[in-house]
Amino acid sequence: MALLDELIESVLNERMEELKLEYLNTMSRIIFTRDVQNLTIGGQVIDNVKKGDVMYVKRWIGETLVNLNLAEWVDKGINMQQLLQIEWRERNNLQDLQPIPRYFYIESLWMVKKTKDDRAAEKVRDIMKLRMAKIVQHATKGMKSDMVKKLTPEEEILYNYVMSFSSSWERLTFLYEGNKI
Repeated sequence: MALLDELIESVLNERMEELKLEYLNTMSRIIFTRDVQNLTIGGQVIDNVKKGDVMYVKRWIGETLVNLNLAEWVDKGINMQQLLQIEWRERNNLQDLQPIPRYFYIESLWMVKKTKDDRAAEKVRDIMKLRMAKIVQHATKGMKSDMVKKLTPEEEILYNYVMSFSSSWERLTFLYEGNKI
């Protein structure tokens, strides 16, 4: 069983890394905090930009500019108030998943790392557990519904794995020792 666990973890880790790359290549808005005359980052030339100018850049370029204190994020990402709202909506609707941002888990982890807020980390875990219970319930029933549209990419991996595993388990259990039910 340990070999299977290692294989699953390896596949999940690879998919999560792909997801991080996808996220880092999404377009995000930044606002410049200083004038920039000429700067090249990752092949993108930033030329004659004034303080207060807003620009769409790939997220990884934005992170570089923010870390260099040349810009700030226009869209600040997930905050504690949003976590509380998401948790409340998930707790108060026990059957259906509530819509959350596509990169909710990546942005939440970034926020928790940045703020070192244990309460926020706990809320993210609570939201994850609430959503996981709903996902597993739907997946084991083999239900393809509108719920699938509300999954984050990480949750989609979980949903597909649980659905596939439970379907195989059910099929193999019914055929165990040649018995057919």
